[in-house]
Amino acid sequence: MLDYVIMALQGSGEITVGDAPLQKADWQRILLWQGLSEMFRFVEGTAGRVRIRVADFRLERAATHHGIIVKREQQAGDEKGLTAVNLAGTSFLTSIAAGYQRYRVTQYDPDTMARHHNLEKNEYLIANSVWMPVY
Repeated sequence: MLDYVIMALQGSGEITVGDAPLQKADWQRILLWQGLSEMFRFVEGTAGRVRIRVADFRLERAATHHGIIVKREQQAGDEKGLTAVNLAGTSFLTSIAAGYQRYRVTQYDPDTMARHHNLEKNEYLIANSVWMPVY
């Protein structure tokens, strides 16, 4: 995929590769384990003036000890901002929306989840680096 994007940039530009893993995930460790850091360095070294920016889009990171959160750290998220997108009835959650009070994601507050996913809305934060809103 990177090869095709580099070709489309015609030798100059920036590629952002990012993710928002679970709060307790160690982003740097993921990049190392998967060989991504090394691959990005190699590709960038062969791509002319194309730069690769690797981004952790999370707003919060958690440190754990034996699976228990012992510390939470606020993060900036995407340097280009985040946009809340309400998919409402087009979300794949629509078919099970009646049970929205039972929605759970590991390490996330259920009340916060219910404010963003309920009978009226299904709202997601999208990193502006990968999606630029049109107003």
